[in-house]
Amino acid sequence: MQYKIRFFIVAYFFISCATFNGMQNNIKFDLERIQEVTLFNNPYCIHHVTNDIVAMNSISKFGLVDIKKKQIQYIPYEVNRVRAAGHAIIQSDNKKIVLANGPELMIYDQETKDHQWFDCGKINSLKIDPLHDAFFCMTNGSTIKYNYTTNQTFDTSGDFLRILDIDSEKQMMWVYDYQGNISIRPLHNLEEECATIEVPEKIRNIDAYTSVMYRLSPDKSYLACGNPQCIYKITLDGKAPKYRIQLLDSERLRHIMFLPKGNILATISQSSERGSIIRYWDFFQELVNPIYMLELNEKGARDISIAPSGLEILIAFPNKCIRSVVPFQIKKYYSYLFFVLNELKNQRKISQDILVYSMVTLLKYLHF
Repeated sequence: MQYKIRFFIVAYFFISCATFNGMQNNIKFDLERIQEVTLFNNPYCIHHVTNDIVAMNSISKFGLVDIKKKQIQYIPYEVNRVRAAGHAIIQSDNKKIVLANGPELMIYDQETKDHQWFDCGKINSLKIDPLHDAFFCMTNGSTIKYNYTTNQTFDTSGDFLRILDIDSEKQMMWVYDYQGNISIRPLHNLEEECATIEVPEKIRNIDAYTSVMYRLSPDKSYLACGNPQCIYKITLDGKAPKYRIQLLDSERLRHIMFLPKGNILATISQSSERGSIIRYWDFFQELVNPIYMLELNEKGARDISIAPSGLEILIAFPNKCIRSVVPFQIKKYYSYLFFVLNELKNQRKISQDILVYSMVTLLKYLHF
């Protein structure tokens, strides 16, 4: 009986949608839908802990938000701790969440609900080494390694501007120094340089503290290196960059992030005329045109996070967070469900069980 009721609800939804310019147009419309997450006001940084749970913080609050159930669990956050620049939220593989709040760090245990604060000075960047239960915190003048299982702290004497990424299996770190150079160094000795990566002069001349953006692709084969006007695709084999993304004069790049799998880069730029624009670029191609683009009527993106599944993106704005599906990823992983929709559109006979399963699963992403 329950499946019959669900079938009629789902069938009614699609029959209603089919009256607007055909099923194909409606599918495109649904895939471009967005949803406002209003459970957490004035967010500064966000991070997907799971596909459904997102860690968020503001000036005075820190919490875990269930974006499916629309529930929030606040985590104790002392009001006398002053918010400063350099915020970040990262996560280890053993249920630890690290919140960088300017000159301080908080480590929160999802299982025991315990948390502890550490004074670190001005934090430039923060990365996790999950295989060794440690994180590296880069401050002005030093790099600190902290083991959150033994509570031991080590000063590694590495003086760099920013940590770009860590390969926990190979025990290597990508760093960015004060002269604009990028190098690869072993975690056991950050003073040793294994390789350098050539950075375009146009990127090097930009204010490194506020405007330069770097992201390594998940397979560590490419580096996306950008400033507010352009992004370079840099291979990590020592060759000079061949391709770049050039934004319009009326736009400024705000954030970049690779999807968890593959070499798809998501960019968010702000237009003086149209608000914010999300674009997706395939780094296997020559970056002539994005593979997908979506415009949002919001400005001032502060942070972005992509779900581990790669199917959703979350964007923090000054007064709200916005969720959006990644359309081509939905079509890729649920192509058989779109086949069912086409069968339905063509009014062919199809098993009720298959129809119910396909529609309910697809509606999970098409209808938040």
